[in-house]
Amino acid sequence: MLHSKGAQGVNEGLKAEEWEQFLEFSGTQVAQFPLPPQWQSLAPLARSMLDLAARRQRLREALADTVVRDPESWRGAALEEGAVLDAMVALQEHLDFEVYRLFDLVPKAPSLPDRLAPGHRAFEVQLVRDKKRTAWFTRHGFSEPADTQPGLDELDLPATVRLIEQPVFKRRWLLTDWASVAVEVRTGIVLEALEKVFAGASDGKTLSWRALGHSLPSGVERDADDGPAQWVADEAVPYLAALRYTDTGLAKRAEWEVTWALQRREDAGETVEIAVPPKYDTKDYRDPIYWRLRGKLDVPKERFISYPGAERDDDKSPIYGWAGWDHLQQATALAGLYHERKNEDGWGADETGRARLVPLLAGLLELVPWLKQWHNQPNDDFGGDGPGDWYERYVEGEARAIGRSLDDLRAWRPPSRGRRR
Repeated sequence: MLHSKGAQGVNEGLKAEEWEQFLEFSGTQVAQFPLPPQWQSLAPLARSMLDLAARRQRLREALADTVVRDPESWRGAALEEGAVLDAMVALQEHLDFEVYRLFDLVPKAPSLPDRLAPGHRAFEVQLVRDKKRTAWFTRHGFSEPADTQPGLDELDLPATVRLIEQPVFKRRWLLTDWASVAVEVRTGIVLEALEKVFAGASDGKTLSWRALGHSLPSGVERDADDGPAQWVADEAVPYLAALRYTDTGLAKRAEWEVTWALQRREDAGETVEIAVPPKYDTKDYRDPIYWRLRGKLDVPKERFISYPGAERDDDKSPIYGWAGWDHLQQATALAGLYHERKNEDGWGADETGRARLVPLLAGLLELVPWLKQWHNQPNDDFGGDGPGDWYERYVEGEARAIGRSLDDLRAWRPPSRGRRR
């Protein structure tokens, strides 16, 4: 009926107790599990449990209405949830004993309180009273009950039921870390609000953090330590491969580019043989944040695009774009940023400035294959040309204008620096 998946105790300490095992159940065989006579009588209890579970969920949902203005509003939710959870624990105990009664394991269900804190059920009291060595309480964050509270001894249960009233057969209630939930909810609301700034714009345009920070919801301090500036940075990945990968990662990226080129030829009708490209590892990314957001297959899960090194001379706050842009919108934003720095900020006037323009052009060059694949239909905004063809010529011309070849763009690497703080 079930298969043990092990204790999965890596980085969590040794898990030697039976209740700590993860089990996989066969759905077909579970369907054959016997139901007690008159099992329909349990329906009112099940409906009450659903109502309590819904109340518990609404507390988290309601937190979104208050936590941005008042980061400490979770404390009230925690108190209210404690009362709801105690009612759920007591109701589950009542359900358990009603099932025992329906199976004729006990003559009648014992009288139980309407509220019971997790960790204070009869079997848990018995664990403490019998001085059992167990990680049950510490693993779940339960407070230990006093051994003078009613335990299994006081319920006068038959031996068969006492065999069932053990941790391995009982519900493992999970306590809510409301402080962490509040940070998660608040962070999510703020980041969604900032994403809407980009999503609501008619054209793709990058923004400095100084400008983007003006769109924060009311009550959120822009420059708070470990605040929204850090939240955005933790959800951003650079626009250019050389800024994302280490040398080993760039080597793997080159193999992926060969794969993509072969796939495009296959899409065009050619018969080609495509090898499976390598997966990435943590060492292939320049920052653990990029690994978290991209993973072994380099699948984008970030909210924002960052543009390191493209900050204005008079505004050193980071530059961001939106990860929800398609390739043409990304190219539009990056070309606009390049134009501003070259012509409005004077980067094209001397060699130092032109060197700072190279990675921006390199980023556009990386987008060209995708523009030609997905956005190369004739477009009036590009003089009737396909955007892919137009940007290909644009990058070639701009590279010549700043004294660089396309190979120079591809070979660009960021200067070595210390680990990101």
